[in-house]
Amino acid sequence: MRTTRAKLCPVIFGEAGVTDIEENPLHGQLPCNANDDLTTLYAQDNGLDGVMFDIVALQPVTIECFDVNWNAGTTSIALYYKPGTHVGFATSPGAWTLIDTISNLTTAGSDQPTYLPIDVDISLSGGATAAFYVTNNSVGDPNTEYSDGTVLGAVLASDANIQVLEGSGVSFLFNSAFSPRQFNGTVYYSAGNTSIAGL
Repeated sequence: MRTTRAKLCPVIFGEAGVTDIEENPLHGQLPCNANDDLTTLYAQDNGLDGVMFDIVALQPVTIECFDVNWNAGTTSIALYYKPGTHVGFATSPGAWTLIDTISNLTTAGSDQPTYLPIDVDISLSGGATAAFYVTNNSVGDPNTEYSDGTVLGAVLASDANIQVLEGSGVSFLFNSAFSPRQFNGTVYYSAGNTSIAGL
C-alpha cells in the first residue's frame, strides 16, 4: 500500500531522550513523513514487555515510524535498533542503540494500531538488515501484544521494498527472550532514501 504518513510527533526538549506527551503536548512537532507502509497483522494471542524483529531492505529505504499493537492503558515506551539481526542479541543491551523514549502514551488497545510518536529515521541500503526492539520502559506498564510465530527469521510480511521477519518477545529489559513471535504493527518507510551506508 502506498501512503503519505503525516502524523505529528510531539518532541519535548526536557529530560534528554524523553518525550512526555502528557506534560508537554504542544511543545515541538516533528512530522513522520513516509510514502510507503507495510502492515504485518493485528491479531494478538500473546504479549510481553517488548518485541524484537528484523526488517530486511530489498531496495534502499528509510524507516520513518511505527504503529504497534499494545495492550490498553497509559505506558512509557523505549525504541532501540541495531544493524543486522536481533537473533543472538536479545539479551545484549550493548549491541543496541536507543532511538528515543516516550512517556504517558495512551494506547489504542488490543488489535488496534497505537502510533509511536518517535521519529525513527534509520536508512538501509538494499540488501541490509536492521533489528528493532520496542518495549515498555517501566515494570508494570501495559505490554506489547504480538502473535505466536512459526519459524524465527521467517518472512512475516513483505512488499517490493522491505520484509518484516518473525522475531522474539522479550521481557523487560533485555531479559529473557521467547521465539518465534510475530510483530503486530505497521512499518512506515520511504523508498529510495539512504544515508547510512551498509545499514
